Amino acid sequence: MLLFVQVIVCFILVIAVGTWLSKSADILAEKTGLGRTWIGTLLLAGVTSLPELATGVSAIVVFNAPDLAVGGILGSCLFNLLILALLDILSGPEPLLKRAQISHGLAASLGCAMLGVTAAGIILARTGTYLTVGWFGLPSLVLLLFYMASARTIAQFETRRRAEILEEEAEVFQYQHVRRKQAYVIFILLSVATVVLGVWLASLGDQVARATGLGQSFVGALLLAAATSLPEVVVSLAAIRLNAVDMAVSNIFGSNLYNLAILGVL
Repeated sequence: MLLFVQVIVCFILVIAVGTWLSKSADILAEKTGLGRTWIGTLLLAGVTSLPELATGVSAIVVFNAPDLAVGGILGSCLFNLLILALLDILSGPEPLLKRAQISHGLAASLGCAMLGVTAAGIILARTGTYLTVGWFGLPSLVLLLFYMASARTIAQFETRRRAEILEEEAEVFQYQHVRRKQAYVIFILLSVATVVLGVWLASLGDQVARATGLGQSFVGALLLAAATSLPEVVVSLAAIRLNAVDMAVSNIFGSNLYNLAILGVL
């Protein structure tokens, strides 16, 4: 009963903080001039993906459970794409991806390539081909290098796209009443709160998995993935309510890129 109450309280706090975080990110996108796509893909996605990093590290270091760590990461990527489908259904009346910028296709394609590297690494290991560099696998190094190249490519693409748009039309400012320093401080505080709540929720998810006998099974990994993906759900839904479609979509694809880079770290 106490565990159930903790889960409910944590859910409520994640929803509240995630809603504020999305609004804060929208303010930051305006104040920095970087745009919603850049902020969503590289900054907001990084914040909402940190619970996956924390739970993955604890799964390996504390519990010696690599299956739970890898299942949590890949399950989170799968769950994120489910979020995208749900956002499309809930946002109506026009298809979500029709309203999003074409630059999201770049992030989606890069994520697919990183998933391919991950799948290849798993298959090669099962066939007895171990591609290692010292104490870690070569596919992990490729994932990290791929992420850094992806982040650079997306940033350059978005910078050029925004420059072209601003040449044609003036930018509309919505948050002139908010000071830039205030926007930074609020975003940092909400980011820390999101990470703490995400880790707590993942810990509760692990306890639920143990209590129900799911343990490190595939279902248990999916439960952990759903728990760590809740911040993405809340933040993306809040972004849709703000009519920040690009931030919502970029948060999903950016989170998948981050998750696969986290897999390399793990």
